[in-house]
Formats: sequence, C-alpha cells, structure tokens
Amino acid sequence: MADKPAVAIIGTFDVRNYGDLLFPLMAAHRLGAHGHAVQPYSPTGTDTGWADTMRPTGIEALPGSARRHAALLIGGGNIIHFESARLRDYPRAIEDWAYPSLWAGATLMGAIARRPVIWNAPGAPKPFDPTGEAELVSRVIAAADYVSVRDEPSRAELDPGAAAGVAVVPDTIADLASLWPRASLARDFATLLARKAMPGGTRFFAVHPKLRALTGEDVARVGALVAAHAERTGLVPLLIAIGECHEDHVAVRQVANHVPGSRMVVDDAVGLREIAAAIAFSEHYIGCSLHGYITALAYERPGCIVAVPRLVKQHGFLAHVGRPDDLCGGWAAAFERAASATGPAGVPTTVLDAIDDHWAKVAGAIATPNPSLAKPRARLMATLLNQGTARGGWDWTIGAMLVGRQAGGINRQVASAPPAPASAALSPGSAQPSTTAAVRNLGDDILGLCTICGAKGVFLRGDNPSVRESYPCPSCRATLRYREQASAILDEFARGHETSIARLVASGRLDGAHIYEPALHGPFVGAFSGLPHYHRSYYWEGGKPGEELKGVPFGDLKVLPYPDRTFDLVITSDVFEHVIDPDEAFAEIRRVLKVGGVHIFSIPTRWPIDAVSVDRVRIVDDAIEHLLPPRYHRAGDGSPSLVITDFGSDIVDRLAAIGFHTQIQRHSLSIDTAYRNATFLSRRM
Repeated sequence: MADKPAVAIIGTFDVRNYGDLLFPLMAAHRLGAHGHAVQPYSPTGTDTGWADTMRPTGIEALPGSARRHAALLIGGGNIIHFESARLRDYPRAIEDWAYPSLWAGATLMGAIARRPVIWNAPGAPKPFDPTGEAELVSRVIAAADYVSVRDEPSRAELDPGAAAGVAVVPDTIADLASLWPRASLARDFATLLARKAMPGGTRFFAVHPKLRALTGEDVARVGALVAAHAERTGLVPLLIAIGECHEDHVAVRQVANHVPGSRMVVDDAVGLREIAAAIAFSEHYIGCSLHGYITALAYERPGCIVAVPRLVKQHGFLAHVGRPDDLCGGWAAAFERAASATGPAGVPTTVLDAIDDHWAKVAGAIATPNPSLAKPRARLMATLLNQGTARGGWDWTIGAMLVGRQAGGINRQVASAPPAPASAALSPGSAQPSTTAAVRNLGDDILGLCTICGAKGVFLRGDNPSVRESYPCPSCRATLRYREQASAILDEFARGHETSIARLVASGRLDGAHIYEPALHGPFVGAFSGLPHYHRSYYWEGGKPGEELKGVPFGDLKVLPYPDRTFDLVITSDVFEHVIDPDEAFAEIRRVLKVGGVHIFSIPTRWPIDAVSVDRVRIVDDAIEHLLPPRYHRAGDGSPSLVITDFGSDIVDRLAAIGFHTQIQRHSLSIDTAYRNATFLSRRM
C-alpha cells in the first residue's frame, strides 16, 4: 500500500505504444514496495483508452505539482534528445519541445521544486550538437540525483566529464515477468483466442511488422516468408500490432493480406496485457519492436529483431543479454535465424540483478536526496536563462511577466499571447520564432486532419510560393495537393465511413479494388503498397519494358501492359504536364479503367484557371522545339523533367471527347489561399 507522496514519472505515456506504456506500470510495481504510488506525466496528457494503462497528466501541469511529488523519475525510452516529435498524436505546436520537456524540462522543474531527479535508464539515440546541446545536457545530468541510461552507446553520446557518474542499466522491462508472471496472462490469452475465434491448443509464432520495415520491401514477399515459416514449423502465424501510434495496425493488415491459410491477426489489441500474452504464449517472436523482443525473452521465448533500420538501442540491449545474433538485417535473415536458433532463451540473471540494483538506487535517491546539488542546479537554471534569452529575445524572457497587462513597453501582441514555454530554450540548434511572428502567421495556417495518415494538428502555410506544395502534414509531411487527391479518393471509395487513406486501407474496403499509379515514391505508394491489387510503374528516359528502377518496373502511359477494363482507380500526381501528346495517354488510361472507374489526378494550374491549355513545346522531326522558355520540375528520381503543357479548363472538354466525365474539385474552398489548389476526377463513361 502506497503511504508516501507519489513519484512523478515523465515520458511518452500518452500514445498507444506498448513498450513506452509499460514503464509507469513497472515503476509502480517496483516503487510500491517502498510505499510510493506513481503518477505519469506526458506532453499531451491524453488517455490511451486502454484500461490497463495509467492515465497521464499533461506535462504543463508539472510546474504547479512538482512539489507534491516525492521525486521526478525520467523515462525510460529513447527520449534524451532535442529532435522534433514526429508522432501522429502530437500536434505541430508541441513537436519541437515535446521530447526536451521530458528530461531537461523535468529536471528544471525538479530543481525549482527541490525534489530528487532520477533517470530511469532512458536512451540517448544520437550525438548532441557541441555548440550548445552538449553543454545543456551536461548541466542537466549534474543537476540530477541519480542518472542511468539504457546502454553503453547512450552513455558514449554524453560529454566524458558528465558521463563519468552515469550508470548503464538494461531496459527495465526485461523484468516484465515479475510484474505479470506468465501464468497470470493465461486468462488474457484465452480471451484473445475466443475474441479471434481461434481454437484452444493452437500453437503460434508471433510476427510484428512495422511500416518503416516494409518501406522498399515487397510486402507480398514478406507474407510469403511468413507463410513458408508456418508451413515449415507447423505453427500458426500471429500477426500483432504493438505500436498503434506508428500505424502498426496498418502494417499488420498489409502483411496479413499476403498470408494464405490459417493466421491470427491482432490489429486491435484491447490492452498491454493482451499484447504481452500473445507473445508469451507464442513459440517464438520475429519482429521490429525491441520491447516485443524483450517481452519474448522475459517469458523465455526465443526471438529475433528485424532491424530495418538498425537502431543503437537494439545493439545496446542485445549486448546486455549476450545475443548479438538475434539482430537481423531484414525479413529473410530474421526467418533464417528463427529457423536455426538453438539453445535456451531468457533474460540472464546478471541482467535481472542489475535491474534490482537499479531500483534499489532509485528508492535510495528518493529517500535520501543529494544535499550537494544547489550549485549544479543554479548553473542549469542560469544556462537555460542565458540560452533562452539569446534565442528567444526579451519576448521570451520578459513576455510571461506581461501576460494580462493592458499596457507596457513590450509589443502588446506578445502581452496578449500565451507565454512561450520554458522549453523554448531547450532547442539550442535552432532559433525560436517570436510570438509576434506566430500571431501574424496564424491566419494562414490550418488546424485540421490529414486525409492520408489521419494525423491531427496544425498545417503550416510556410514560405513556399506554391500553395499546393505547402501545408505539409505535421506527421507524414504530405502536402496540400496530395491530401486533396486523398479527399477525392475518400469521397469515391469510403462512402462517408473513413476520414483518412490509412483508415480506409485498414478497413479492408480497398482489398478488392484494382489500383494503378505511375510513381516511384510518394504518400500513396506508402499507403497502398500492401493492397493485393495495387500496381505501379515509372517512366524514365531511355527505359525499356522489363527494366526496373528501385524495384519499380518501367512503364509508358501511352502503352500500358494491362487488359481493357482492369482498374477501378488510376492515380497520377503532377504527371500529365510532362507528357508529350497527353490526350493519347489519357485515352490509354480510359482503356484500362473499368466502366465507372475513375482517374484522380493533379496537374499544376493557375488561379483563376486559364480557359485554354497552352503547349509549351512541339515536336518537329522527332526533336523538341520550344514555344515558350523551358520550365522544369523535379521528377521522382530527382532528374529535371520538362513541362510540356500548361493546362486550362478546356481539359474538361478534351477529356469528354475521349470518353470521360471530368470534375474540377476544390476541397478547401472555405480556407484562404488553400482554395487555389484543384484536383481533377475523370470518370470513364
């Protein structure tokens, strides 16, 4: 029973990511023995909706509540860095300060509140900028009572002077079996089997795919590897999503589409215990999640990590457990490892002893705060004040004093705006925009939802003179023209049921749709690559049928290698302005579309759109003759691509003559500047 002040634990506990959400539970388990409850704090304070997670408080409340806590516990997770937070659940407004607030900001609050500050073995995944970041990190470490990091590579990123007293502790989730013994998860696993209508006694192997590990990979090939492993072992694949915040559920469904026969798809886990049970009761684990692998070892299940990309934290943990061969550079290597691995699996006693020692030191630091931290903490506050003033100016330093005042020497727009967060000083690598500039630009920005990935946030107009290439999604970075093409696709295929392409794909509504896109890369390639009937090609000068570029076959829009009436949807994005004799290519697209099928495309147009299309070149004796000064766009492979035609509204009549009914759609008519972008939808009649 907790009978002492609660310990604040700070991390990314406001997103559905299995490993991160275990840290507060493990801390509560370990510190409960010392009479302390645990209260999580996170950047947004959003509840994950899973019943077996701890609801966090928004970190903006920490300055007012730090004194009520016995200590501030930082981490774990890979959070010791200054990079922007590219999580779909985090709005653009907090991206720059979300991660620094978790450790530098929390340490500042501990210093002000005179409470112990403790690092719970977080990771430092990359080097710090020596011109400002390294100094601040050293000040933060010096102001803490006990500092530990998850592995030697993390400690190596720290200044040698600061790193001298830093402990290296294995990821504390390696002790998961003490929190949830395997037997205690049996009911969770039985409930999962019943929920998925799988018979009891079925033997599984767990597979965790991640979208980034499928980039550039033939998803059908991954599915074939899963199916072959199932046939070889006699086990049933259990495809599991571990990090919904990273769209793992989308990756699971993409791979599952290519796995024939019996399989269990856990793309909708009801909580952390169900995920842990799925891995604990599988025969072995193959996947991209470090914490999925750690869970497997905790329950004595062999496993291997699909290291695409290779991350420092993967090497670091495998060094702790002495299993470097479990790190695999791709899916094929992972399945080879799973087929050949021998010997017992489990977490070594030395690792569990190190974790026990860590929690003893944490409890000791809470019970007996370091009395000699006054000067290091004063230096930290001075460093933050100096860096904040240097980068944010007097608006940052004095602005908070003037909030609510009706007059004063500082610009009144600043006085009426919310104060800049203290973490404005925590990003030494870049200057912060002034509050005045933020107020001035606010009218051009858009608060909304990305129709491709589903992220919510602020879409910034930015400085790009092209409106259609502006307003990038704060998560997937897709610009306005792509998102409005996505809106047209949703209007056509989602029928009011979904609000993003990611959710449309995940719903299965496109599983039977035949889609063609001439593209080397782009947001639709990433979204549709796992669909069973998605085809693409790419045209490059000098290419020939049968050749490939980066795994994509050569294709000429005027001679498509598909039967008549094959596709429900053709997507082209800024392609037709580069096509000589575009009507010929439009006619070929009509040929391969089913009756009623649609070609959804973008082309650059003026605002207002010109009435008549203009040819910029003509062909004379098989040579290009320029009628207007040459203009080039960058092609998908990075090469310059000549603009052939400036299209006007007469394209509607040109396409009607070919056999299309065409609409010029503007999905942002109510938004200033964004209304200029047009999307074209041509339906085969």
